[in-house]
Amino acid sequence: MYVGDMGEAYIFLPEGFEEIEAVTVIDVLRRGRVCLASCSLTDNKTVCGSRGTIVVADCTFKEFKKLYDLYDVEAKHFEPDKPLLIMPGGHGVENYHWCIGFENLILRQNIDSGYIAAICAAPTVLDDWGILSEKNVTCYPTLTLKSTTISKNSVEVDGNIITAQGPASSMEFALKILETLKGTKIRDNVAKQLLF
Repeated sequence: MYVGDMGEAYIFLPEGFEEIEAVTVIDVLRRGRVCLASCSLTDNKTVCGSRGTIVVADCTFKEFKKLYDLYDVEAKHFEPDKPLLIMPGGHGVENYHWCIGFENLILRQNIDSGYIAAICAAPTVLDDWGILSEKNVTCYPTLTLKSTTISKNSVEVDGNIITAQGPASSMEFALKILETLKGTKIRDNVAKQLLF
């Protein structure tokens, strides 16, 4: 994807992201013709996943911020059709906290009712930022959330928040995001191609 255009979705990759969760989502959304860009939360486009897999992202978060004038998130807003923002889990979820400007991006997205999708341990980051209060959400089963009860379902959608349990839920999670962006027909067509 040409990252100078506003995409329909962005997937953010911190160092130590869960590879299955990220790559499955990227693959399924691109099969469904979603205009998706992967965005590294490191200083360069090369990011190492939790199992040592190296991925080259489409852009860095610094480039993303520059493109969309997000240095001052209090004064700037997304266009009306906000992209869906995706956060894979993995051992590196704490790195979401250390990316300057990322928390503000997610908080602004939530205030503007833009979609946020988080899987595995990533919902704990949303919980830390006060986004999950009184929401029906799920996450990796051994984790806890401070502001809400964790559902036992593999995928949950509550308003603008989409959450999933973990690696085994990646396909269902990706297809739910695809359905959210493109509708049931395209979701079903892609699921059929994948024998899901």
